[in-house]
Amino acid sequence: MSKFLMGKIKTMPHALVVLAACYTLPEDLLDRHALGDWGELNADDSQRNERAIRDGSRIFSEYHLEEGWTLWVITEAEDEQGIRSHTTVLLPEEYPDIPFTMADIRREMAYEERLGARSLPTDLSGAYGLFQPRCQ
Repeated sequence: MSKFLMGKIKTMPHALVVLAACYTLPEDLLDRHALGDWGELNADDSQRNERAIRDGSRIFSEYHLEEGWTLWVITEAEDEQGIRSHTTVLLPEEYPDIPFTMADIRREMAYEERLGARSLPTDLSGAYGLFQPRCQ
C-alpha cells in the first residue's frame, strides 16, 4: 500500500532512454518510491523522507541501475490544499534546480566523475541514435 499520493507521474526523456536500455519499467521505481523504499539514500535522507510524508515536504529517492546509471524519483511538496501535484522520474542531469542537501551535492559530483565522457545530448530528436546507454 502506498505511503503517500504521488500526483501526476512524469518521466523525463533521458530517464526513459536509460530505463529502456536497462530493461526497467518506470513503474518498478515508482512502486518502490510509493512504498517507502528510498533506494540508495543514507539514513539521514531516509528519515527526512519519512518526515516529509507527515509534513508534506518534498520526497526524494535514488536508485542505481546497471552500468552505474542513477535515477531519481522526486515527489513535489504539497500545495496550500495539501495536494502533491506530481512525481518525476529523472536522471540527476535532468534536475533543473540546485541540489537540496549536501548529500545530493556529493552524489551529483560523484556521478559526474563516473559519467566521464558519457555526455547527454541536449537535442532529443533521434535520441535513441545519439544516446545509447549500455545496461547489459
